[in-house]
Amino acid sequence: MSESTHHRPPTDTDAESDSLSEREYHHLLAPRRRRMTLDLLAGRQEPVSLEPLASAIAARECGLDGRDEKTVETIAISLHHVHLPAMANAGAVDYDPEAKRVTPRPCLLEYDLQFQR
Repeated sequence: MSESTHHRPPTDTDAESDSLSEREYHHLLAPRRRRMTLDLLAGRQEPVSLEPLASAIAARECGLDGRDEKTVETIAISLHHVHLPAMANAGAVDYDPEAKRVTPRPCLLEYDLQFQR
């Protein structure tokens, strides 16, 4: 079984606080796909496969009519290589790149995500 990627090197601030700094928080949530991902995972406890997550994001970005296979694949690639590893490093999710499954974490983020669809 593969390990999930929730590897974040300890920092001096880890001893002081489990939450992200304001700068880290803004950096993590700057990309719209990350905000959508957190919104879609909100309230879940079970792992979610990459493909359905990418499909749900495609539906939000393009509308249901614009959600074609190529768009979903492009979004899945960006989630897999960019967004989910960054979110895992920040402690927002656990991501298993081999199984392509993301598990929401009791987030280190202290925020009330009001995502506009």
